[in-house]
Amino acid sequence: MGKVVPVFIGGCPRSGTTMLASLLGKHHSILVTPESQFKEKLINSFPIRHKEDLINIINYLEKNFRFNIWDIAVNRDELYENLQLTQYNHQTIIRYLLDEYNKANEVKNYRYWIDHTPENIKNAISLYNHFDNCKFIHIVRDGRAIANSLKKVSWGGNSTMFTSKYWMEHIAYGLALEKFLPNSSFMQTRYEDIILRPNEELHRICSFIGIEYDERDFDGSGFKVPVYTKKQHQLVGKEISQSRINLWETDLSEREIQIFEEMTNDLLIYLGYELKYPDVSLDLSLNQKLAIYAKEFILRGIDRFKHSRRKRKVNNS
Repeated sequence: MGKVVPVFIGGCPRSGTTMLASLLGKHHSILVTPESQFKEKLINSFPIRHKEDLINIINYLEKNFRFNIWDIAVNRDELYENLQLTQYNHQTIIRYLLDEYNKANEVKNYRYWIDHTPENIKNAISLYNHFDNCKFIHIVRDGRAIANSLKKVSWGGNSTMFTSKYWMEHIAYGLALEKFLPNSSFMQTRYEDIILRPNEELHRICSFIGIEYDERDFDGSGFKVPVYTKKQHQLVGKEISQSRINLWETDLSEREIQIFEEMTNDLLIYLGYELKYPDVSLDLSLNQKLAIYAKEFILRGIDRFKHSRRKRKVNNS
């Protein structure tokens, strides 16, 4: 069993982490799995001291709806038989899961594992300490485009007042991580650069990962989207279209854009994005803010109910 280099793509949700993973995933040495939000709790809440500790891990995985999205079964007897006691660590458990997913879907002789869980950047220190030679790719996207995209998913925010804060928080983690990790372990890319200059940007990303670049290997068909996320990832695997970049300009109202730009101050400019309303300064009254908060509270409650129903369906399937 050769060593596998983990490549953790992350950023604010709806930044294009899955799109980038799909672009890279057709390469013969890369395995792309579904998002793996379960790994953070697995490596931090389940110490492995004895063989029996595997039982707790397996029980956790079997009940975790995010792991169930992978649509693979954990064979307890096989896991016990194939792993030596000295190999019982979190990297080895994850590698077993990767191999099982590979056998069920790809059958590749892979050397790199790409995980495109958006929270990878927020949880980077834990991942960096547990996975040898891992690399991180922080993907940045115009926050107004993210606000527009979040409105279209059941778990996203409904007002730009909230999504602006959500975006700034995730951006802050990425900018801080860049200062923390060595250059060999971290790189930043922009969603817009991948869309507008795919060959140039993908070549740069491949160089960072350590693989050769051939544009024939990067047609966007390198990841099989799970049924659970097909609706929100319906553009994954399709031809890259530059029209995606500025949809927010027509989908969001003038007021929504102004609120987002007001809330984020100059951060958009720092990241290379032009303001649409640079001379507009909003002064929302208390009643206006309360109305926004009330509407968000109601809509988020409805969204959480819908999201919990989807999770139950996965766990019961």
